[in-house]
Amino acid sequence: MSENRQMTPRELIHRLGTLSKPDRTLDGELGKLIGYTRRFKVDIDPATGEQRHTPVWDAPNGGEARMPQFTKLIHDAHLLAQALFPDSIGGASWDEVGGAARIDAGRYVTAANPAIAICIAALEQMDDIDAGDEGDDESQEDAPD
Repeated sequence: MSENRQMTPRELIHRLGTLSKPDRTLDGELGKLIGYTRRFKVDIDPATGEQRHTPVWDAPNGGEARMPQFTKLIHDAHLLAQALFPDSIGGASWDEVGGAARIDAGRYVTAANPAIAICIAALEQMDDIDAGDEGDDESQEDAPD
């Protein structure tokens, strides 16, 4: 995948659904969705004197930050859901097999762990909104003046 191309929510849902464990690459894709940006910091290696280009993330509110572990930590997955849908409610559960989550009246999502399930549930809510917006546009076009 190209460094500059942002994955769509539908692509992320598919990739997250195939995970058997957390994935830092997908954490970065989820972060970009809510405003994290990646850049390279140039510094000098003190031992060799050579230039180093170190990738760093900037948080949506500014400043260098560690990318949250959305696909590993329930707390970080909750941050993603709240960033996307601050007025929503949801829940998550887990057992020896994996995790499950639901946001608002969405479907119950199962995944490898509860954090991944929360991420998928949030993205499905986005996908529902996108689909709803498209339907609204069509109905407005067909409506008489």
